[in-house]
Amino acid sequence: MEGRVLQVYADTGQHVKAGELLAKIDDEKYRNDLLAGQAEIKRREALIDFQERSVKRLLQLYGKKAASLDKKEQGESQLAAFKALLSAAQARTKDLERLLKDTEVILPVTGRVDNRHISVGDDVKVANPLFDVFISLTLTHR
Repeated sequence: MEGRVLQVYADTGQHVKAGELLAKIDDEKYRNDLLAGQAEIKRREALIDFQERSVKRLLQLYGKKAASLDKKEQGESQLAAFKALLSAAQARTKDLERLLKDTEVILPVTGRVDNRHISVGDDVKVANPLFDVFISLTLTHR
């Protein structure tokens, strides 16, 4: 996740619980990209709907020998291409949804913040440490 830190909710020495929000990274770019991706899906769905109706008409015309085999196959091929492009747009949108969710830095386990590496306004990049968190586990003998 890359972006500018908007808020920091945890500080060094603070005890934090699993599921607690530690920081928020600017999500504007990811929200806009997601909206564009959703619009692209709708556009692809509309193209598929139109092409399915066109192929249906071509099949009827081909059955009456009023359309060539080449035209029929061309319509079917274009429909398959539109469907593949829709699948790609849906996959990109899923990735964008995950990226948008990742703008919230949430602790997966209970622990204590040993070190905070970020401040509001910092630009963070993938793999940069944000927090060091100490997790205490009690082991028992069975």
